[in-house]
Amino acid sequence: MKYSFETPAPFKQRVVVDRALFTGKVKILVDGATVNPSHKGKRGATGTFYPLKGGNENWVQLAKPMRSWEWFLAGLPLLPGVLLLGIDSFLVAFAAFFINLVIMRSGQSTGVRVAVCLLVTVLTFVLLIALRVGIGMLTGQG
Repeated sequence: MKYSFETPAPFKQRVVVDRALFTGKVKILVDGATVNPSHKGKRGATGTFYPLKGGNENWVQLAKPMRSWEWFLAGLPLLPGVLLLGIDSFLVAFAAFFINLVIMRSGQSTGVRVAVCLLVTVLTFVLLIALRVGIGMLTGQG
């Protein structure tokens, strides 16, 4: 997934954020040159900063760190994956967790993000139960 934007005047730098969908690895290009991140404070506590020109300092935070409740809400689909025990359940639950992380990082209002994450969690529960019942019926155990 690629996102690009331009920093405000007077510096006007073209920034491209390239994030690998499956590995989550982030590559930042500023005016075509790769830049390396810096973590201020405890790793992840204040977010990741990149050396872009803008404002009063040279380090610009591209994304705010997620709050504890946002991580908790995004991680709710992992519960049925753990409770139902099985690699298929865990893979479905992890995919829902990843979707929730993308939703939490979106620019939507807090209410919309919470509602959509809860909807994804409920749909994950329903899908996993249907998957377990279907597998049980196919194997003659249900």
